[in-house]
Amino acid sequence: MQRCFDRLSALVPMLGVLGCSDPVPASSAVGLNLTLIQSANCPLLSGPQGPLLDDLGEPAPDLATGSKGKRVYDGDGGVSVSCTVRPTGNGSYFVSASVASRNPRVAINVQSGSIDSNGMGTALIGLSSQALPGNVLSPSTRPCTLNVPQPLADNVKTGAIFMHFDCPSLTAPPTYDCRASGDIVLENCKK
Repeated sequence: MQRCFDRLSALVPMLGVLGCSDPVPASSAVGLNLTLIQSANCPLLSGPQGPLLDDLGEPAPDLATGSKGKRVYDGDGGVSVSCTVRPTGNGSYFVSASVASRNPRVAINVQSGSIDSNGMGTALIGLSSQALPGNVLSPSTRPCTLNVPQPLADNVKTGAIFMHFDCPSLTAPPTYDCRASGDIVLENCKK
């Protein structure tokens, strides 16, 4: 009996240490409202019900109404989210993101994004979608524009952003030259 008590006594401090660990950080999250514009150089695929939708989160974010919508978290339903939003000084921010989903099949990569103190910026954006026949990327000579709505403090901070993007040219030479725009919310990002 004493031996059992000794073993139990040895475990109690170990259990206390396990109970005092740091909290697990929240998973990165995304909401995406994506609009693809069909043209002769950008044929979009459609399903039996019409154009294929690429939104993530129900409802998806909508900058026009100010709604950030519902977010989908990294690991939920085949969604992968990795992002960074950090200040760079003087009210400016750096943003990058890699988002992929299996259903709907959509992937967006925001590279080298910068937002100035007025909420305006640019980024190189790569995109694939169930509605596109291939992967497309904004050329470095024509980056996508970014717009964070006012008041900035409500829509961009360390680790989170709500923004609109407009890509006048997403290409896959020599065949495709597409246009896309949308609203994206990123939360619980690296700093």
